[in-house]
Amino acid sequence: MTNSRVSTDYTGRKIDLLSMDVDTSADSQQRVPLSFGSEQRAIAGVQQATQAFVSLLLTKRGSVNGISLGTDFLTYLVTRNPRTEAEVRNYFQLTAPVAAQQINQTAEAEDERISGTDLISAEVSHDRIALRVRVTTEAGETADVLAPIRGV
Repeated sequence: MTNSRVSTDYTGRKIDLLSMDVDTSADSQQRVPLSFGSEQRAIAGVQQATQAFVSLLLTKRGSVNGISLGTDFLTYLVTRNPRTEAEVRNYFQLTAPVAAQQINQTAEAEDERISGTDLISAEVSHDRIALRVRVTTEAGETADVLAPIRGV
């Protein structure tokens, strides 16, 4: 039996650093801190597309050096104070295509261009909303991410 390991060839590819490190400690309540995590890792493909999607979805449009990156998703959540999953789903469906389009304008590889997004669930409580989002790339790969939003 041969010993094999998985490696990723990033030759000629744009890469990002992993900045959404999931905290799985017992008291974390599934937080996803925006940090460089416990170890720095290069990411590409569906993982890169998913990280970029969530980042853009949760970035207020125009808040990055005055350029029109981001969406109005957080603005909708703060100003309209949704209390049901259906309301959050409506805001997601309005804004998710904007974030996906922004990514697709610069993505070069099929596994980094987004072909679809889905809000799997949205748990709404009095002070937070926990989104579970699925991103699908043109290469047919999917990734799910939990994105908790506090203070809405």
